[in-house]
Amino acid sequence: MGESANITSVEAIANLQAGLRTQRDRASQVLDTYKREMHRVVQWFEGDLPLTWKQELRRRYEQMSESRTEYENCKLRTVAGQRSSCFEEKKKYERAKKRLQEGERKVENVKTWSRKYAEEAEECRGRLGKFQGVLDNDLEKSLALLERTIQSLEKYLGQSVSPADSESTGSSRSAEER
Repeated sequence: MGESANITSVEAIANLQAGLRTQRDRASQVLDTYKREMHRVVQWFEGDLPLTWKQELRRRYEQMSESRTEYENCKLRTVAGQRSSCFEEKKKYERAKKRLQEGERKVENVKTWSRKYAEEAEECRGRLGKFQGVLDNDLEKSLALLERTIQSLEKYLGQSVSPADSESTGSSRSAEER
């Protein structure tokens, strides 16, 4: 305990305190933004995206059904005693079938990724909650310790940080309290 702290500027500690407050506020804003964005994506996965793909699947089914009917009708048609090749109708029908199958895969993918994203988002919310706890508890304790340190040093040195400096630090002390 024989060592001295050799503090040359109480103002530097007050500036550190102000910087920590600024960073805490910024981090809280970022966390809030991130939480809102995660919620927005979850809502998109659970609401808009499945609805969009179900509608698209219905539309693709109708297209496939129409092209199949066209193909079947073409196969029944005869021109000058000969059956038509129905090449175009068959290609259209095959394309529509593939698009329908692709749509079915998309619907399943949406369900799968929706579950996965919800799980990941929940895990992330837990981590963000821990970080919010650090901001709300640990950092607040550190800021309070810095405040007590500033007060003790000012008392010891018989000086105070100027009112202009205390406003920039966000200190809750008034000029009269110093």
